[in-house]
Amino acid sequence: MRQGISLLLKLILCILVSSITVSAATPDYFVAYQITSGFTKTDRVYFKDNGTKVRLELKTSKGELITIARKDKNVTWELMPEAKTFTEYSNSFNPDNWEMYRCNMKFLATKAKKIGEETILGLKCNIYNYKEGSDNVTVSVSKKGKILLKYINERRWGKFVMEAKEVKIGKLDGSLFAIPAGYREIAPTALPYFP
Repeated sequence: MRQGISLLLKLILCILVSSITVSAATPDYFVAYQITSGFTKTDRVYFKDNGTKVRLELKTSKGELITIARKDKNVTWELMPEAKTFTEYSNSFNPDNWEMYRCNMKFLATKAKKIGEETILGLKCNIYNYKEGSDNVTVSVSKKGKILLKYINERRWGKFVMEAKEVKIGKLDGSLFAIPAGYREIAPTALPYFP
């Protein structure tokens, strides 16, 4: 069952990566997304310096996992706060890894249809709809900052919803994108399994 959920998550990530890409300059921001697709989880994601510094916080049944990616250092770190350990992956910054949390306004302008407006967490949003094969995709993007606040993909096998439950636009502390003091490095093979 757990492997099935893990495979479903990987499939969802692949589909989202292919459908949402990074847009022009955006402000620093933080969003907590609630994701629902036969399960419910919350991803907390932070973007700094137009997405060149990224932090993703995941809570799993095995504990918390934090991923920090830095283009300026061409590195990705995976941190396990409970164990105060981290693993470093050099030459690994890839903006495509974060696309499910970003919005491509150029794509929406040419491939999607604006179908309305709504307000999410006090931010006025434009709502867009487009088809991705047999999938029906609807996204809500804030007018301020062009931040993806809602993503709904209706498919043959079910519905995937990612909706912002908290958002902060503005300067983020640089320490969010660094390894905290007191953490020790471990080899990649020593990482625990996170579904």
